[in-house]
Amino acid sequence: MPTPAWTIEKVRSMSKKDINALRDNAVRRSATDVVRICDLALSELKPASQRTKPSAARPTAEYVAEYHFVCRDDRGVTFLSDGTFRSASWVVAHDEIEKSLRFGAKLALHNSKLEPSYRQGTIIGFERIDDFQDGETRVRIDFLVTPDEGRLDWAGGGTGEKGYLWSSDMAREHD
Repeated sequence: MPTPAWTIEKVRSMSKKDINALRDNAVRRSATDVVRICDLALSELKPASQRTKPSAARPTAEYVAEYHFVCRDDRGVTFLSDGTFRSASWVVAHDEIEKSLRFGAKLALHNSKLEPSYRQGTIIGFERIDDFQDGETRVRIDFLVTPDEGRLDWAGGGTGEKGYLWSSDMAREHD
């Protein structure tokens, strides 16, 4: 099946959330030309602090409060001596993770979408991994997590093996 012809103009007309979703799909499908277009469009977006549109209400922004992944039997999980763990190699938009960290986002690993998480905790850091294969760069994220016991039910739609619980509770930023 041919890939739709994505142009910078078409991608610029999309929301940031949609651009990030398109980028994630392009990374998964090794469509480096689409990844580059998405990266360019994302780099052109103004940060919320630079927007000039007046608003009577307190500004809000969405962020991912919980990242849910199907990760059977701790595949790619490394346990560290300080009690934290790493969960390796997820395709997630870098800018979303940085925003999520400010709000104490959670990571939840599930054997399937139908089961509560078997491993979960608060994300305290991440590392971007650039994987060079066949002349292409594949960007993956390794999460660093402080575990907790609060099992989480699957959140997020879609048919893939990841789900996001989105929030716009900006009050938590000042806690």
